[in-house]
Amino acid sequence: LNPDGSGLVYSTFLGGQSSETGYCVALGPTGIAYITGTTTYLGFPEVNAVNYVQGDKDVFVAKFDVDLAGAASLLYSVRIGAGSFNYCSAHGIAVDQLGNAYVTGSVGVGFGGSSFPVTAGAFNTTYDGGMDGGCAYLLKLGTTLPVSLDYATYLGPGMGTSVDVDDDNGEAFVVGRTATSTFPVTAGALQTTIGGGSGDAFVLKMNNDGSALIYSTFLGGSGQDEGTDIVVNNIGEAYAAGISRGNFPTSPGAYQELHAGVFSNDVWVVQLNIDGTGYGCGGSTYVGGTEDEYYGSFYDYLAPSIALRDNGGFQDTLSIAATTH
Repeated sequence: LNPDGSGLVYSTFLGGQSSETGYCVALGPTGIAYITGTTTYLGFPEVNAVNYVQGDKDVFVAKFDVDLAGAASLLYSVRIGAGSFNYCSAHGIAVDQLGNAYVTGSVGVGFGGSSFPVTAGAFNTTYDGGMDGGCAYLLKLGTTLPVSLDYATYLGPGMGTSVDVDDDNGEAFVVGRTATSTFPVTAGALQTTIGGGSGDAFVLKMNNDGSALIYSTFLGGSGQDEGTDIVVNNIGEAYAAGISRGNFPTSPGAYQELHAGVFSNDVWVVQLNIDGTGYGCGGSTYVGGTEDEYYGSFYDYLAPSIALRDNGGFQDTLSIAATTH
């Protein structure tokens, strides 16, 4: 849309003979948009891309230059799967200042194991669905054409729901959810054991070549907790948000220290310090009322989501959006 919302600058279909769903968009330089989502079965258009294994439901990533017209505007489009009877989702995408794209989601395995194209030397090359029945992943696509994976790694049982990247060093931050107590966490992290209930959020920071965790922590209490979005300021502090059904850990002096609902979700927001060992000065808080806060559209489109006005950690401003009853 143009700046005042009165007209279209660019609009296109993207898909094949079956079903596609777009879940997230990230912006590069002026006019450049990166899209991720899922595609099924036949005919998804791949452009300027390495041919990766495909399955029954796969990840797609597409890069558009909306200042161009027609077929020339699709700079690349790639499909990445895990083989027959396997299901891959993509929920988050981020782009660094060089144009590398980072994507997170989940791989679910049916029969015959996973053929998801994890790369040699990656942090975790072994599929583990744990208690979740799916494994979170993080992948990075480079800038050369045909577009290919710089790295792809499993993270651990669960789902990655959002990713952001530190432009200064290419380190990626992922938030998600897991119900598995053995999800990999790092020594000295803010919360090294799962809080209980039916699952926790996780937040992790990956080094720039996808080979090792810088930190990884659970976030959650004895209720059901999920992480849905993450943003990073220019000094490397992460803000994460999600929803909780109660007993989520908050910090003294928080805006809302206690869960307000009964058998319902409240939003939570956390600021982590640079090394993931504790809270940043923003701490941890609920935001919610006596009825339900949640995400909608059959729980596929994740919320709360965050936008950051970055002031380098000194009076940063967050905008948080979700649904409330």
